[in-house]
Amino acid sequence: GSAVAGPGDTGVVIQLKVRNNPGILGMSLKVTYSSEAMELIDSGNGAALSKLTFTKPGKYKPGCVFTWYAEQIRAEDVVDGEILTLTFRILDDTPSGEYPIEVSFVEGDIFDGDLQYLTLALENGNIRIK
Repeated sequence: GSAVAGPGDTGVVIQLKVRNNPGILGMSLKVTYSSEAMELIDSGNGAALSKLTFTKPGKYKPGCVFTWYAEQIRAEDVVDGEILTLTFRILDDTPSGEYPIEVSFVEGDIFDGDLQYLTLALENGNIRIK
């Protein structure tokens, strides 16, 4: 997801979503952003992975990792939609421009109900400071 904000704005929300969910049973995602421009102040589990246990990082900082896991998942619980909501505060002196919100994973960090590794195509978002 992407958003538009101004210096000093709080509550700037970026949503990460999954399309064509292949039946994610476990996943770790690393989120990277510019700490010179913004501060991650909150996060929340999205509805698409609400049947999985969600673990937030101990400290929000660029490169922090979010994790989801379960012992099993039912076919009716495999849905598309929001998986993670990130809430940022834009620092007061942030110059205008586009600041990427990058998401990545290491091979083996995402798997399905058969414990088969999955590879997802990721699309990064950004926050445009006006």
